[in-house]
Amino acid sequence: MTRVLRLALGPVAALALAGCHAAPAPCAGGMCGKSVAPARATFVAAEKVSEVMAVPVAGKVTVLDFWDTKCAPCLAAMPRWEALWRRADRAEVAFVGVAMDRSEGEAYGIDVVREQVRTDPRLKVSFPLLYDGEALVLDRIYAVGPSFPRAVVIDAAGIVIYDSRGEGGDHVAEVQSLLASLGMVR
Repeated sequence: MTRVLRLALGPVAALALAGCHAAPAPCAGGMCGKSVAPARATFVAAEKVSEVMAVPVAGKVTVLDFWDTKCAPCLAAMPRWEALWRRADRAEVAFVGVAMDRSEGEAYGIDVVREQVRTDPRLKVSFPLLYDGEALVLDRIYAVGPSFPRAVVIDAAGIVIYDSRGEGGDHVAEVQSLLASLGMVR
């Protein structure tokens, strides 16, 4: 199956048309099947707040990992997200970690997130880390709320194909299975 077919139709439709029998896990979260428009968030490592990235990444399957600096399961999963990112087909998949730090509706501030990224070895990842704790642009789109960890996968057409939140599941393994079923993991 060609990359063009997957990108034009979205990964689920491309699998069906290609006759593949390995279907991805059903999408059961609240965002499943919804179309999402690109939004911008600030790079954690940016020196200026104006340094932003649009998500989802145009033309790619985008894996969003929403996390918080006080969420132990979020931090424990980061090295596993990094390992999966290293195995992913980067021509077709983008990974983005989104820090959502806030307390009772108030942001802790990007400086708190930057300091933890600088000092916590679990956060030494090669995929982009963004901050959405103050503007809450991505929170409004994805209804992240206080439930962490949270993972969302958006296909190349901008449709949510995976949405899982909270500590109840192994989000990394589920996303790995989904990407493998799409032929996007080495």
